[in-house]
Amino acid sequence: MSGLRYGERVDLALAADDPEAVLDVAVAACEACRGFPGMVWQEVVEQLAGQPAGTRTRLVAAIPARLAPAGRGLREGLLYLSVALSRGLPGETLVAERREALGRTADRWQAIGNSLAFAEAELDAGRPLPPAVVAAVRRGAADRYSGPKDLAGRMTEPVLNVGEQWAETAMADILALRPVWRDLLAHATTARAVRPTATWERKGRALLDDVGPEAFRTRAPDWLALAGRPRTLTLRQDFRDAPVNELLDPFNADALRGLTWLLALTGPDERTATALGALADTALRRVPHHGPCHPRVAGSAVYALDRLGGPDARAELRRLAERTTYRTTLRQIEAALARAESQPQ
Repeated sequence: MSGLRYGERVDLALAADDPEAVLDVAVAACEACRGFPGMVWQEVVEQLAGQPAGTRTRLVAAIPARLAPAGRGLREGLLYLSVALSRGLPGETLVAERREALGRTADRWQAIGNSLAFAEAELDAGRPLPPAVVAAVRRGAADRYSGPKDLAGRMTEPVLNVGEQWAETAMADILALRPVWRDLLAHATTARAVRPTATWERKGRALLDDVGPEAFRTRAPDWLALAGRPRTLTLRQDFRDAPVNELLDPFNADALRGLTWLLALTGPDERTATALGALADTALRRVPHHGPCHPRVAGSAVYALDRLGGPDARAELRRLAERTTYRTTLRQIEAALARAESQPQ
């Protein structure tokens, strides 16, 4: 049968009602693709997932015996096949093995391939994912073209991604505070636009009124000061040239942007202005093979200084103008200074 396509070989094995022969073809397809979803392997998985429940049940029952002698790539491929075959079937199989495989995603920049199917299966079963795995899925969702946005959208806890000092400190702090603080952090993570919309700002003001603007202005600068510190969870370097442990977590970066927008609503304050200026410095730090760490965070800090107003904010903008070389942010700073200078003192 070596001259036949994998799909044709699957059809022959299915016609013979031979689960082991079917899995032999599936294993060959998986190994041909090195265990990654795509090409012939994905076609075989979809072909088998479309079989009647009885056929799928027999195939699922035959998979565990194949795991022990399999290498990691094939093992995870078979677990992926098990997930696909099990949809709509009663009960669960290979849960511990699947969670073990999923756990290996915890120290990666993003979850890809089989791990996304494992994460979805866990959520479908009503089980929470390890926080570090949630973080990996959310970071992957930041990819505007291929990120698993729908899957990440199902993950509401923890409110921020673990692995960064500022985020873990903020989450620890709010444990002793009213639930509205968690709502405020959750709202901050939705700061994905270039500027806050009227709807975003209206909800932000309501949350600030609930927590107390002064209380927020007391806590938030301490969180911002920890941004960019060494990660609490070191990530494995992936295929990127940029050192991933020197980048800001993109999910948490949105939260930082949201916090700057909220601080902009609290009124002129020296400590707030200093914290926003320092955050801009952190976000503009050069990262090898990448460039500025996170220009969008820097831009949000500049925007907040512009909105904040007052002599302290103007002083920070002048300081940033003298040291900033990244042109996009520098233009924002210069425009903010021009607006500030045009206002009556």
